[in-house]
Amino acid sequence: MNIPVLSFIILKGKCSCCPERISIQYPLVELSCALLFLLFFDASHPFTTAGLCVALCLLLAVAVIDFRHFIIHHALLTAVFLCFLPAVILQNFVWQYHLAGMLFCPGFIWLVSRSVKLVNKRDNLGGGDILLGFVLGFYLGPYFSMIMYSIASMLGILYWLIASKSNRAEKEPLQIPFGTGMVAGMIVLEVLLLPKFISSFKFLKIMVITDGFVAEMLSLI
Repeated sequence: MNIPVLSFIILKGKCSCCPERISIQYPLVELSCALLFLLFFDASHPFTTAGLCVALCLLLAVAVIDFRHFIIHHALLTAVFLCFLPAVILQNFVWQYHLAGMLFCPGFIWLVSRSVKLVNKRDNLGGGDILLGFVLGFYLGPYFSMIMYSIASMLGILYWLIASKSNRAEKEPLQIPFGTGMVAGMIVLEVLLLPKFISSFKFLKIMVITDGFVAEMLSLI
């Protein structure tokens, strides 16, 4: 009853104890976890990539929960941060770069949120989004955090365009699961920075070179 994906297929999408159907969300999340491990696990760097893979799976849970319930659990973010530690420290660690990311990413998100609040007179971003920015900023650094935030913003606009046409959006203020967009932006960025993608699309090297330049400049401070 609890074998990822296979149980859903064997049980034909129904509970074994009653006729209730099992949500397609479960096998999709399980397949997504498997795909993340296939994409990112590197046997030559087991500790680094193990931390990254587990962190990405936890972030997947963060994204799904935020999308469904507009909640980001702090315990999950703490676990993600701890899993990111080996992935950051065991590589080319420039503490100034990651510290700058921890300050820039949540700070920028907070500043945009406050600016929007001055216009529409209501809160538009939760504290969980700020803490998620803190964790992602630690891993990505300031430069990649900016790219991640841009991707998340585009996904948020797309969500708003689709959701604003629904009947539900007309009855109550529309909420946007921005944490989901941030996680999706981070995963998209990580996929684009995989060596096989960089070698296939030469323009991606610009991002890597610029990131290294920012890190080098911050290390001199």
